Amino acid sequence: MGGNVIQITSTIFGNINGVQFQGNHGGTANTENGTSSSSIQFTAFPLDFTPLACRSWACKHHLSVCMETGGAINLLNLAGGNYDTEEIVSYPGGGQITTTSQVRLANPSLETCQQAFNGNIQITKEILLLEPFTEILTPDGPGRAIKEGSRRIVFSDDSSIIITWTGIVMFVDQSLELPFSQAIDYTYLSAFFDRQNLLFTKKLVAVARRT
Repeated sequence: MGGNVIQITSTIFGNINGVQFQGNHGGTANTENGTSSSSIQFTAFPLDFTPLACRSWACKHHLSVCMETGGAINLLNLAGGNYDTEEIVSYPGGGQITTTSQVRLANPSLETCQQAFNGNIQITKEILLLEPFTEILTPDGPGRAIKEGSRRIVFSDDSSIIITWTGIVMFVDQSLELPFSQAIDYTYLSAFFDRQNLLFTKKLVAVARRT
């Protein structure tokens, strides 16, 4: 597939630290260079957590719209952009967030997603830096792939934590099989959470490669 700009939308909901929330996500992604730009308008959000400290709030799309290099294949081309995910994000000290998603290609230029995030983890420090990170996809037989990765978050006091996640991707077409292991490399261009207005904005690049 050549260069292709796709609109991406999500409905995000869940409960973190006892606070129920919902968010509406919208943005665009370019599969030619892997860049995406998006925002999430939340209706509420826990005061003792930040969207910057999770795996990612729109990451489920990037498996589909990441740039392909070196023979890698994104899930738009492999699975038509239609798949579900389940994963657990783990924090030092035992905190966890469980997240699920249903990603669907509504038409050739629009991908939609329903996402849920639930768990307990308190992070109140100001975040200074989100380092580049990698997620690995590994074949797991027909209809499934394993997804796992880690990411380092640096706080303004120069302390840091590493969060990890593991889970599965389930293709809507259960006959499909990921043909090889591959990595998706993520680099944030910008990310900001305006807590007063409950608005999260980000830009990043996602590039797939064979491992």
